[in-house]
Amino acid sequence: MALDVSLFLATKAAPVKETTYVVSDRFVDNDGKSIAWVLKPVNSVKEKEIKQNCIKGNTFDRVSYIEQLTAETVADPNLADATLQDSYKAYGKTALLESMLTSGELNKLEVKALEVNGLNTPIDQLVDEAKN
Repeated sequence: MALDVSLFLATKAAPVKETTYVVSDRFVDNDGKSIAWVLKPVNSVKEKEIKQNCIKGNTFDRVSYIEQLTAETVADPNLADATLQDSYKAYGKTALLESMLTSGELNKLEVKALEVNGLNTPIDQLVDEAKN
């Protein structure tokens, strides 16, 4: 029995869920409460583009892949905002994250970004998939 194709139309698809996550206690609102960042999974087209950007010959640059995926996963704050980039004198989303966050904070965010994107699989498996 064939599935009813109308059940798969874009209008029937549930919206992609956003996740809030406190990356750092250093960023607080006017009441002194930690600000949660908004993370949103990237679509498969963007993820494929990131993978392709990270293949150099027969080598997959997993560090760059995770950095770029993380930057694209952050929906808020807007890492492309010129004022934000100017304040850190860091231009580009990945460069901004590296300047904004401590190494521990960035590592936590990268782990969360992989989780949000459903990429909790071992990195070796991701490398094999990227090569194919």
